[in-house]
Amino acid sequence: MEKKIAILGGDLRIALLAELLANENWQVQTYGLEQYEAKEPMEKVAELAEFCQRTNLIFSAMPFSKDGRKVGAPFAEKEILIEDVFANMKMGTFIAGGIKPEWKEKYTSKIQFVDLLEDETLTIQNAVTTAEGAIQKIMEKTTTTLYGSKILILGFGRIGKLLANRLEKFGGEIWCEARKPEDLAWIEAYGYHPVPLEQLKTMDLSPFSIIANTIPYIVLTQKEIQTLNPDCYVIDLASSPGGVDQPEIAKRGIAFDWALALPGKVAPLTSAKFLKQALERFLMQ
Repeated sequence: MEKKIAILGGDLRIALLAELLANENWQVQTYGLEQYEAKEPMEKVAELAEFCQRTNLIFSAMPFSKDGRKVGAPFAEKEILIEDVFANMKMGTFIAGGIKPEWKEKYTSKIQFVDLLEDETLTIQNAVTTAEGAIQKIMEKTTTTLYGSKILILGFGRIGKLLANRLEKFGGEIWCEARKPEDLAWIEAYGYHPVPLEQLKTMDLSPFSIIANTIPYIVLTQKEIQTLNPDCYVIDLASSPGGVDQPEIAKRGIAFDWALALPGKVAPLTSAKFLKQALERFLMQ
């Protein structure tokens, strides 16, 4: 198999992935990483059309786009429009995270799309780094120990489970919100305090010093935020639109972070290695 790949945009973990591949004698060409100083040899292509035409395997950003119009490319010298990418691509494979169905439908005749958010192994690995990154931010933004803190986690999916597990090991008192009866049963079985979604709507949240959200729809509304302790720290780990009424929490002056894409910020090299493993799994199919 010819080891040749094109890397389009992406954050630090994508740039490091390009270096990992180049270090293993892949022929790597890039577009949208102009402001990244690579330690390994790779070709930076000047024009998008040429970049797209010279390859049949493109690896792009995680997430692919934040606004639905531009490729996520913080190291690019100019914005990269998604429509221009797909219009210029020839027959080939496009790998990224969070590829919208409408893009797949429009270009499915010439492009094989691989959405990394559908790779369960990678999703679990990213959940691990997200949980660790969340704990790092919590420790930076709070003035008390995790030990003895009363902590509420909203959502009991992959990230919620891992975050509860890690925070309990620090000695936190863990409360977990969930909607499904089976999730609530697991929460109780693990020794945490279960909070049904309906109960959340009527709870006094002032006893909690830390609240972490993992649900990608608004669950902390004006009503819930009004009961928060002024010293509470809230971290939102959910993708857009997030789970917190941000104007309301800002109005109340509650410490808050919408911590998106933590794997690429807190553990970019580990995240790059996970992406490389995902690429290798795809190529072995």
